[in-house]
Amino acid sequence: MKKTHILYLFMLVSLVWFLRTNLVDLRQVGLAIAQAQWPWLAAAFALRLVYFGLFALIYQAAFGAVGVSSRWRGLLPLTLAATFIDSTAPMGGTASMALFVDDARRRQQSPSRTLAGALLFYIAFVGVFLLGLGGVLLFMLGQGMVTAVQLTSAFILTTTIVGLMGLLWLGHSHETRLQQLLQGIQWLVNRAGQLVHRPNLLDTGWAARQSSEFAAAGRAITASPRRLWWVVFAAFAAHIVAIFGLMAIFFAFQLPASLPIILAGYAMTVLFTNVSPTPDGIGFVEVVLPAFYVGFHLPLAIGTAVTLTFRAFSFWLPIFIGFIAVRRLRLFRSGRVLNSI
Repeated sequence: MKKTHILYLFMLVSLVWFLRTNLVDLRQVGLAIAQAQWPWLAAAFALRLVYFGLFALIYQAAFGAVGVSSRWRGLLPLTLAATFIDSTAPMGGTASMALFVDDARRRQQSPSRTLAGALLFYIAFVGVFLLGLGGVLLFMLGQGMVTAVQLTSAFILTTTIVGLMGLLWLGHSHETRLQQLLQGIQWLVNRAGQLVHRPNLLDTGWAARQSSEFAAAGRAITASPRRLWWVVFAAFAAHIVAIFGLMAIFFAFQLPASLPIILAGYAMTVLFTNVSPTPDGIGFVEVVLPAFYVGFHLPLAIGTAVTLTFRAFSFWLPIFIGFIAVRRLRLFRSGRVLNSI
């Protein structure tokens, strides 16, 4: 059996396991949607499709900022496929990053710059969110609703973004220090490889190549600040569209569209999707958010319906589309991703 067939079989088994372990959530989503007003649900669905398009646009802008050319139509299925892999496969974050590296290598683009662009995407998307989250937490603090879990999650996410920004900064301003850091990583990886009789997983020139490419990516970003602002603008637009989608769901359940409640609900959903004991907050968001809405005097049943419906569009929908995209894209052929980095 070919390696690609094994990978597709693994992904199919992952999907079946994923659905079986979350079947109760799926049934609840169906019951919740059946009780809502369909025109507003259709509007929420349409806004989520716009969000997917903007998500791919952020990637395109981020790759352009580091000097990697890409096409929006080509990135759209990749982003959906990455969502599926992140949510079902072990070490999904690494695997989904490999999708973009694989695509860049096929198009004769720099894999290292592509990694830098993916980092820039994440920094911009989460960075814009963190600015809004700060305002939401201040509002909640005034209402006496802030918990230690929320503050801890926000701290973890902020620390992650600061660390990634530091990595790009090292590449731009201190290439030698970045190379030393990567040499340490190279040594650890190769030492681990000795345990499986593969002592040269990363060749001797790996650290120098990566630091050089990261430095070039950093110079590309600073050489054209307008491109960087375009990344930030696209990220901001995506969040706005997602917030309007949640507002449409509130209308679908005939709830008052109170902006503080909607902003707080969106902020907590995104926060616990990114910082959660489960991949993409599976199960965790569905439990925490309804209780959170109760703090705003919404009935538990309504809070549950809103949460499950929003998650149906923002999580379950891209999961199913992403699985199809993984199969159609014929990813990871001949192990080329590993060979290209």
